[in-house]
Amino acid sequence: MKRSILAMQRGEFKKAEQMLHLALHMAQTIDHFKAQTYIFDLMANLAFEMGDFEKAEKLFVTVMQRLISTGTAENDLRIVHMSLKLSKIYEAKGQLEKAEDGYKFCLHALKENPNNEETKFFLLMTLDYYAHLLIEKSKELEAYKMLLQAYELSIPINGIEHEQTITILNDLGTIECRQGNYNLSIQHLNEALKAAEKLEDFESSALHINLGFTYLKQGLYEEAKKSCKEGQIIARMIKNSESLNEANVCLEEIKNLSKRK
Repeated sequence: MKRSILAMQRGEFKKAEQMLHLALHMAQTIDHFKAQTYIFDLMANLAFEMGDFEKAEKLFVTVMQRLISTGTAENDLRIVHMSLKLSKIYEAKGQLEKAEDGYKFCLHALKENPNNEETKFFLLMTLDYYAHLLIEKSKELEAYKMLLQAYELSIPINGIEHEQTITILNDLGTIECRQGNYNLSIQHLNEALKAAEKLEDFESSALHINLGFTYLKQGLYEEAKKSCKEGQIIARMIKNSESLNEANVCLEEIKNLSKRK
């Protein structure tokens, strides 16, 4: 099992899967219930990482049933963690109502846990995931409230210079722009960009482009052009076609509006 975990950490998923099947056979041979449950859990997480959501779903359900059958409480953080992943699976499969029910269950279960660092970590994950689902369902005001809570949790847990915190700031800024709160949007997007500069691997094209669109809404065409151009350069460098398209749309819109002025 240790070798399979190492293989997973190295991204050697097929090798890890083979080792886990061997370990499961051994655990079944000696009828070791706990070992089998642990291996099923590892297999579920491996399937999740590989994007095999059908297999992951079945395995997570199996693990949860086995844990509950031995007296594990439904609000146990292990159950919450698996419920979160199941909700992400439902979301990926387009089963949005099931996903939302899962996130609601996690929020309720977390309220029944001690207010410690581990509980706060899972609460941050739940709020972040649930907010993105609400955005997808066009429930932006509800999503915004959750993102604010997530941001307040992410600062003490992760710090400002962290991918999750920066992404939450970007989401806040994007919603604020759409709601017409341009000054607050610019503030949050600039905070995100300042933090992103400290991270080597953070892809910041979307931040620049979203800031550009916000300036555009305010009629600040020079600032908008500068931000969208920066986003375009980064997107082109890393071959991010989605961001590149967004930057081109932004710059074209600036060009058209500038002509009318």
